Amino acid sequence: MASSLELIGSGAESSWTRRAIEVDFSSQEASSTGAGVSGAEGEVPLASVHEFIPTWDPSAEPVASAAESGEPPADTFTGWQAAVTDAQRTQLVVQLQEALEALRQATTRGELGKVLLSYVQGRFPRGFLLGETFGFARVGRGYGPGSDKPEVAALQVDLEAPSLLAMAAAGGRAVVSSVPESPEDEVLFTALGESFSHLVAAPIRLHQRTVGFVVIDGGPSPFGPEELDELEQLTAAASEAYGRLHESSA
Repeated sequence: MASSLELIGSGAESSWTRRAIEVDFSSQEASSTGAGVSGAEGEVPLASVHEFIPTWDPSAEPVASAAESGEPPADTFTGWQAAVTDAQRTQLVVQLQEALEALRQATTRGELGKVLLSYVQGRFPRGFLLGETFGFARVGRGYGPGSDKPEVAALQVDLEAPSLLAMAAAGGRAVVSSVPESPEDEVLFTALGESFSHLVAAPIRLHQRTVGFVVIDGGPSPFGPEELDELEQLTAAASEAYGRLHESSA
């Protein structure tokens, strides 16, 4: 794909700087994606052909207090840009390892989706799981303020048109954007973010083809390289788990 891409990250030693990209659609066209996958689960109202979209709603579960969790309150969303103590950083590392292990042990696609949303909930304002259906991406589940608004349910992103999602699908890696660069992105930001949001879209893949996305709204603060590296590890493990579950159900 011919494009002008701006590497992001902090520090030459960061492995993420070789992988994550900032979207610039001024001189490119997105690649088209493959056809959708069949095998719907009837209980999922949106993007139902992709079973990794869970029926579980994380926003309905009680949130642990700051004293219990050892984390800042969920409504502060300071991310890695704020100073964190060694104890907090250690806890985040432990939580990541627990999430990776849970993905390896997942026995259903619903469990897979639950692990992904559980890990990012409380750290970021909003998070969503999207499934690809016949070349369009639609929201299956999400959490955070406004995740139940009509724009979310109606969202339908054409993956053959330039967008944050099309770039992530074509490249097979997470993509960050802070400014809508196309009509599809205008719709995406309206539904899943705010005018000041930094969005990251990370693909879930099966046999080198994107079957879904994790989209996170980081709010006004840019994503740090540690956060992006964690997300890459999570989606790589999710793709492996999705492939394992797909093969076992074949």
